[in-house]
Amino acid sequence: MFIQFGHNDKQTSASAFRSNLTSMISRVRAKGDVPVLVTPPVRRLFDGNRLTSTALHVNGVGVDLPAEMRSLGAAQNVPVIDLTAKSKALVESLGPSASAQLLLRSSVDGGTDNTHFRSPPHLK
Repeated sequence: MFIQFGHNDKQTSASAFRSNLTSMISRVRAKGDVPVLVTPPVRRLFDGNRLTSTALHVNGVGVDLPAEMRSLGAAQNVPVIDLTAKSKALVESLGPSASAQLLLRSSVDGGTDNTHFRSPPHLK
């Protein structure tokens, strides 16, 4: 079971974040399933040509949520898919302008948020 948190944990402490994930891991394992942690994808928030710490999910209380997830995965022997790192590489490689095509845009999608990926045109 894929477990992905962090996008909306703007004021969550490191201990609360780890506790929530640990609880999810335990419940998944109790059902006989295999947990896999997935770090959150980046937000499209640039400072020049680099993503900001907020884009990389360092929350309002200074917790690096993807780092916490990677650390917990190692400690709990749970695989981690580092979607934060993968999406950071993609979004930064495209830059501030071209990366806009990946996310919801008002002229095309009816909303803009720099967070949620848009559906590929062939899936609409």
